[in-house]
Amino acid sequence: MEQSKKTSFDFYMLPLVLAVAVVPLLTMMTAYSSGIGKYTWASGGSFVDFFLGFKRGALILLGAVIIILFCAAQWMRVQAKAVWTTKNQKIVLILLAVFWGVTAISALLADEKIDALFGGFEQMEGILVVTAYVALFCLAYFLLSSENKIQVIVHALLIGSLILSVLGALQAFDVTTPFFTMFMHTLPKKFNGITASFGKGVSYATLYNPNYVGSYVALVLPLTIYEAVQDEKNRYKIVAAA
Repeated sequence: MEQSKKTSFDFYMLPLVLAVAVVPLLTMMTAYSSGIGKYTWASGGSFVDFFLGFKRGALILLGAVIIILFCAAQWMRVQAKAVWTTKNQKIVLILLAVFWGVTAISALLADEKIDALFGGFEQMEGILVVTAYVALFCLAYFLLSSENKIQVIVHALLIGSLILSVLGALQAFDVTTPFFTMFMHTLPKKFNGITASFGKGVSYATLYNPNYVGSYVALVLPLTIYEAVQDEKNRYKIVAAA
């Protein structure tokens, strides 16, 4: 890997920055119908989503853009007869293709194919979102060629996690409840009856489920501790420590 002291931000890094720093923060209140209403164990087929649907749409859009740009870039390399993969990279691509292929087969064999494609009730990571994850992985694996570029993504993650942390802390101390209640009074009639059912002192941030917050913390906390100690820029040390 190249090591460079020069600070740079290439356009192709923008989807990665958005994925790690912005997508987790996205929320939008929407009503949707689910096919589970036909089953006897389901209480209905119409639901309201606030946390997951907008994230799903953003990831699918990012994935589509990455795939188009990646294919165009590789086509140009092939036309120029340039070598674009090493032996190790080909192995990674093969394993990645196997993973995606098995996932696609699972989606094709699913009884609820629409849910398998777009995601379903409270589980909105269908095959399209998995494809977006694969595209983001390829972008990072093939194009983040220097330590400096990786650091840009890490810094974006730190800023996004700081925002989530502040929001989670406010929820933990029950500071946001009055604002949430005020917001609920302004909702359209089709959203009447929606309440914050997580209870007082529970941090869910914009990730919907407190368990998701726990997973997020487990992923980000070791990195933030390292950055708080080792980052060369004091402002990012402060962000990481916070």
